[in-house]
Amino acid sequence: MQDSFDGERDTFLRKAWPNTNASGSGFLDALGDPSNTGAEQVALVHWDLSGVTLAGQTELCSAELDFTLVSATVDSYSIYAAKRAWDFSQATWNNATSTVAWEIAGAQGATDRGSLVGYVYPTGSGAKTVSASIAPYIVANWIDHPEQNYGLIIASHSSSDNLVVYSDRASSPTNRPMLRLVVH
Repeated sequence: MQDSFDGERDTFLRKAWPNTNASGSGFLDALGDPSNTGAEQVALVHWDLSGVTLAGQTELCSAELDFTLVSATVDSYSIYAAKRAWDFSQATWNNATSTVAWEIAGAQGATDRGSLVGYVYPTGSGAKTVSASIAPYIVANWIDHPEQNYGLIIASHSSSDNLVVYSDRASSPTNRPMLRLVVH
């Protein structure tokens, strides 16, 4: 059985705009900053899986993220499990919500960002879909414990080339981030 879920909410954090929310954009933007110029950007994405059950299924076999590229990089980007609640309409480089700061700005603290669960390997550019495998155990945990689903963080400290994908506000639903699950 395979199920797909549109990105329920997403945003990106921009170091150069430490107190500005970027959720109104039709894009998610991630960028490393190896020269420490203040250009770093981090993407956040979350799917509401509260209505999903694995009852009667033996295991979650795979979890894939599909993104439609706006522009790409030759560099890979890391995917981390988020460890704290954030609000897509309020999150900024400094804050997860309007009243709660990130432990370390840019969602970089140990209480902000969990384990590495996958990578995005974009190639080329233009409107094409890029898939990224993520560790199925993280999604299975979200299904079993929806209160622990804080979504994903896409980031790179070393890339100096932007990864830009369409967000959940893309005008075409087929361009929005998608989570695909395969269970048996």
